[in-house]
Amino acid sequence: MQSKGLVSLVLGAMVSIPVLMEGQTPNFRIVFGGADGIIYGIKNNGDLLWYRDASRNGTAAWTPNSSNRIGSGWGDFRIVFGGADGIIYGIKNNGNLLWYQDLNRNGTAGWAPNSGNIIGSGWGDFRIVFGGTDGIIYGIKNNGDLLWYRDLYRNGTAGWAPNSGNRIGSGWGDFRIVSGGADGMIYGIKNNGDLLWYRDLNRNGTAGWAANSGKQVGSGWAPFSAMFSDGAGILYGISGAGNLLWYRDVTRNGLAGWAAASGSTIGSGW
Repeated sequence: MQSKGLVSLVLGAMVSIPVLMEGQTPNFRIVFGGADGIIYGIKNNGDLLWYRDASRNGTAAWTPNSSNRIGSGWGDFRIVFGGADGIIYGIKNNGNLLWYQDLNRNGTAGWAPNSGNIIGSGWGDFRIVFGGTDGIIYGIKNNGDLLWYRDLYRNGTAGWAPNSGNRIGSGWGDFRIVSGGADGMIYGIKNNGDLLWYRDLNRNGTAGWAANSGKQVGSGWAPFSAMFSDGAGILYGISGAGNLLWYRDVTRNGLAGWAAASGSTIGSGW
């Protein structure tokens, strides 16, 4: 899976991961998380690659099949994000929302029936879209409104929960990157690099936020080109240099408390 200008770094369980040499451009156009340490990356040529962080503790250890290609033709997506159980949602340039499910989740290609089906349209008006668990999807409009949706079926057929499309917040226009986690948790990086924590308590399309929602739990996150969660308070960030960094929010209540290894580099060439 290497290309000109790449060398290999051997991490953990003897898995070869691409590493950028000085002066090279990042390897991926879009990177997003699944659950349990699974990470997906879409290359500039549209290939979809699979990885899994085996340790999930800030030390570099990748499972076998990490960096395997499990799909192609993903170059036409504007936004792609993961949900639980291997579910992936992608928004095309024309605003269609497509559903996929990675059945194997082990770096071998195996897609659920209905993968690639259109389950919605008109999603082109969102500036940022990200997933939670249980089919929940959040979208930030260009005016800063935060909207809630829930994909009830999660099988590639269109079926949305009551209240889908409801506004549950406003003033989200100052966020550059936003990612959802388990139990309604949301992390957002503001334009000034501050990392804020929220928790959607109701998760039903009505506004109800946990105490401390909107609290700053970190600073200096401006250099990240991507940030995503895999649940359990674990966050991954990709620096401008293409390094993949690991963090874990230990408290998960809007009060800053990070695991000791937070900020560790677990990969490069991203």
